[in-house]
Amino acid sequence: EMWLESLKKFISISLQRQEINNQVVFFGMIADITTHRQLQESKKSLEMELIRINRLAELGKRIQGIVHNLNSPLNSILGFAQFVKEDLPNNSDIDRIISSAKSMSQTIKTLLGKIKKDSMASPDLVDLNEFIRLELENYKHHLFFKNEVVLKNHLEEGLPQFLCTYGDLSQVFNVIFNNAIDAMEKAFYKEISVNSFKQDTYVGFEICDTGTGIAPEYLDKIFEPNFTTKSMSFSGGFGLGLAIAQSVINRMQGRIEVTSVVGKGTCFRVYIPYQN
Repeated sequence: EMWLESLKKFISISLQRQEINNQVVFFGMIADITTHRQLQESKKSLEMELIRINRLAELGKRIQGIVHNLNSPLNSILGFAQFVKEDLPNNSDIDRIISSAKSMSQTIKTLLGKIKKDSMASPDLVDLNEFIRLELENYKHHLFFKNEVVLKNHLEEGLPQFLCTYGDLSQVFNVIFNNAIDAMEKAFYKEISVNSFKQDTYVGFEICDTGTGIAPEYLDKIFEPNFTTKSMSFSGGFGLGLAIAQSVINRMQGRIEVTSVVGKGTCFRVYIPYQN
């Protein structure tokens, strides 16, 4: 199906009728407009992606307000529970209420911290391991990931910090991580490994999955706009995620490498330069 899609051509046909010496003659022109059509589709997809991003940004602002408003009643619940515990020190139900309230409070704190970092427009020094921990923390609420995926990670200690815009790097991480989750929808064994590393003058992270893998003939195309192997029935998209991710990393003078085996999984390695 993907092979046939790549062979699709778009043509334009125009016909004109003229009379010459009392005879009707038709003149026609056939033009290959495949490239023009593809550019139109790319523009349309980009516009749709920008609309989606704007909607998500608006939704993010609303969520931030909602989360802020949760703090007040949550603190009241925690305060009253701790007050009651003074009279019922051995009541296990009160202990569960306090434990759940503290857990929710930490979740809210983490979410607000993530929103604050993502909204920063100026570059700042980033600790890669801290960045990865925060990003993974926010996936604890992704039901498919939480209930079906095994997470393994190894973070190399002592990595140098580097300068970047946090929100841009977060977008790169999430594009690759979400793709890994999507690729394992039908996999028998679902595992994602996330590792950090230092190599030469680069630091970086690696995200590997045990999903369906990518056919060799498509590996050179996955960073092209509008190219996607996702099914729209699951979580498909416009095929812009990896193109945007590569653009972000290119601006940072880094690179993204990918290796894949069909039926076994895919690994993405992101390299980011740092200054000594």
